[in-house]
Amino acid sequence: MRREPRDLGELAQAIAATTARAVVKELRAQESPPPKAWLTPDETADYLSVSPRTLENWRRAGDGPPHFKAGHLVRYAVADLAV
Repeated sequence: MRREPRDLGELAQAIAATTARAVVKELRAQESPPPKAWLTPDETADYLSVSPRTLENWRRAGDGPPHFKAGHLVRYAVADLAV
């Protein structure tokens, strides 16, 4: 059972301790960011253990993993790369 603070100093310490616990709890909840849904060609090449040039050649030939292209940006869905 907690006791009431005797003065403003104890009150400030209690508030600081409670705030610190809340901040630490929030930071721990954010430690693992959500996994990326889309990878760049370089990230995809690393994931597949091939060179970025090989991945580009596959893309141009219509082979390799499915990709999304918007203008000059190419992205690969992580779900499509699961082996």
